[in-house]
Amino acid sequence: MTDYLLTGISVGAGDPDLITLKALKTLQQAQLIFTLQNQETGVSVALDAALPHINKETQQIITIDIPRGRRAGEQTDIWRMVANTIADNMANYAKQSDEDKINAGYLLLGDGSLYGTFNYVCDPLAEHHPHIKPQMVAGVSAYAVAAAETLFPLSSVDERVCVLPATYETLDSIERLIADFDTIILLKAGRVRSDILALLEKLNLLDSAIYAERLGLPDERIVRDVRALNRNEQGAYLSLFLVRKK
Repeated sequence: MTDYLLTGISVGAGDPDLITLKALKTLQQAQLIFTLQNQETGVSVALDAALPHINKETQQIITIDIPRGRRAGEQTDIWRMVANTIADNMANYAKQSDEDKINAGYLLLGDGSLYGTFNYVCDPLAEHHPHIKPQMVAGVSAYAVAAAETLFPLSSVDERVCVLPATYETLDSIERLIADFDTIILLKAGRVRSDILALLEKLNLLDSAIYAERLGLPDERIVRDVRALNRNEQGAYLSLFLVRKK
């Protein structure tokens, strides 16, 4: 009887060198490698980060096109399609090989447990393809990279840290959380960058923030003085603010 294993492999925040040793070993053991790519642009940042570690002669890469939606987790039909595509490809591979274990990898940017898509896929897999066993390997989140590169202390001793998806929060809720926490990590901030800058100015926190986008990629940008940002422009999708009141 064939064993089917699907591993969510977190490859880090864009830079191929940010992959962990465990993720690297898991990736290189995978016969099939699944990656989602933007249906409009055909881009998969996670695949770009993983490519230097993939042997195209012995490993099969399967890209799955999906639209980028505002509430990805609510698009159950999309994730059912992704799960079915994964299951079909694993079954076809098993038919063409004599191996008793099929190892597949599912690429995730940053750390897959933080706003990753793997959990969306696990639900329909469990419902319709329970023979496929899921697991996940941890990775390096973009905010950890931003903090490390700027020597930005996210917390110390008993300080409290909050992580938010900025695009999906109201400014009032962000302001309340800034009051309640010592450090605020605002992810997915590009679309609302100007609003966040206005809020930080109102709270006299412009000197307590840094901005970063597309971390680990060739066009990475880190801004230590956020006053230099153009308030008439949106930032990149892969962008964040780190704000520490102390």
